[in-house]
Amino acid sequence: MKVCADNQEVVDRSELVIIAVRRQDRHEALTGLRVGSDKIVVNVMAGVSNDALRHTLATGAPLVRAIPLAER
Repeated sequence: MKVCADNQEVVDRSELVIIAVRRQDRHEALTGLRVGSDKIVVNVMAGVSNDALRHTLATGAPLVRAIPLAER
């Protein structure tokens, strides 16, 4: 197991990046994070479009949206 120094190192070492932060915390958590176009990004943030996330990350990486639904 490898412990990374920060989120950027996690992204750099990953092929798949899952973005799962609260909408109101996204700017603080993601600003300055560099995501190369060779990564795949999964957006599971409620109320944040892929276009908005792409703008925040300033990336050309493929983005996929996943919305978990609770079964009742």
